[in-house]
Amino acid sequence: MSALRSIAVAIELAVRQREELGKQLTQAQRNHDFACAQMAQLGGYADDTQSRWATGAQLAVSPEVLLHHGHFMTRLRQTIELQTQVVQDMKGRQEAARLRFLQAEGRLAGLKKIQARKMAELARLELRREQKASDEFAAQQVERRSRRHRQELSHGD
Repeated sequence: MSALRSIAVAIELAVRQREELGKQLTQAQRNHDFACAQMAQLGGYADDTQSRWATGAQLAVSPEVLLHHGHFMTRLRQTIELQTQVVQDMKGRQEAARLRFLQAEGRLAGLKKIQARKMAELARLELRREQKASDEFAAQQVERRSRRHRQELSHGD
């Protein structure tokens, strides 16, 4: 019974760990989704800015404004490159969290199999005990009947 209790405690801990890792996985997925959304916003902003600039470029623009726009677009591209790295990092963290979660799921499944085997083993042992007790009872009944029968035969003589 103490082995079953130990397994139950291990399962309880494994469930808690799996739940915590599930929360971490969910958070990693949210972080990745948020980083992707920011990336999309930056890309959309860059495209809009460039198209507005292209439309307005037909107007006379001073060299200073052209230079500032060039610097701004360079900074915006650098920001997009940084965000690309953030998205890749978040994807890596999400994958690592997913693997940790799957490992926890595997450990929990293994513990549950051990528990099921242990319970089946205990049930078999109990069945054997019951069968042994039943066999002993039957043997005692046969012995009693046999004694009675011998006594009846010895009194009848």
